[in-house]
Amino acid sequence: MAKYLSQKIRAGAPDITKWDGWCSWTFVPNNINTYDNSPCEYLRHRTHWCVPAGITCAFIEIWGGGGEGAGGCCCSVSTPSGAGAYAYKTVKVMEGDCYFVHAGWQFCCRSSAGGNITAGPRTADRKTYVIGPGLTNFCAEVGYPGMSVCCPRQYLDSSDSATRFRAKSFQPGDSGCARYYGGDGGAVGLPGMMQLPSYDSAADSARSVTFGNQPKTWKALVPYPGGWFDCKGGHIVVRYCGTQAAGLGGQELSNKTGEAMGRSCTCHPHYIESGFGVMGGWTTADAICCGAPSRPGRVRITYR
Repeated sequence: MAKYLSQKIRAGAPDITKWDGWCSWTFVPNNINTYDNSPCEYLRHRTHWCVPAGITCAFIEIWGGGGEGAGGCCCSVSTPSGAGAYAYKTVKVMEGDCYFVHAGWQFCCRSSAGGNITAGPRTADRKTYVIGPGLTNFCAEVGYPGMSVCCPRQYLDSSDSATRFRAKSFQPGDSGCARYYGGDGGAVGLPGMMQLPSYDSAADSARSVTFGNQPKTWKALVPYPGGWFDCKGGHIVVRYCGTQAAGLGGQELSNKTGEAMGRSCTCHPHYIESGFGVMGGWTTADAICCGAPSRPGRVRITYR
């Protein structure tokens, strides 16, 4: 009986010895910590990994860059952007083989162009891919951009008992999920969402006023990609802070996700949030805010 129980317990426990004897190499474009135009102009997102002596097997993981945040103006609220896709593949390698690595770069924040619904750009070159022996079209797409919504009540989903109202970071008819290709497996990048919870005591009053005026009851669902905390990815719930008179955007949003998950308070979490979506901002009538700078992609190669 004791032997049977020990086997059942071991079967349900995490395999902490899986990577014993393996080495790991990680690449994340983390070229600069600034909010000027430098991240838009000088990217440093490409490199090579060459197989060391004696190595015969490599487990390659890739994460697409996180979607670009949407800016806002004139009483608008922006959804979080989507997470990048995640993919993995095991390949047999030979000493001296070299792999070309292209990781989705981080990007500067952008202001919204205005309009009722304005999506941020989705730059295809911010996808992540690796080229080399044993790989064919091995790629993880960049996440979908956030969306700036003016007077958002009319664009919200129909309510249900759990969510009441939601606004998503993609247009009707689109999945909003970044895809992966060429791997043994992976996970699509999930979209970002805003939510007005049904259980919030201030929900009704928030719906009856201009949405740009301190939306204290809003919750942002910021997506993280698969391969970080679990296989499929998920969302981190962040409450909006409505204490700023003119709005909230840019650098003020950059550390909110890390704080909400109790992992970081840095304003430049490029490495620890690679592939994540970013928070969306909000503005009053006279304010213009850019979204938080988007997160880079990531490549990790574990080998022996």
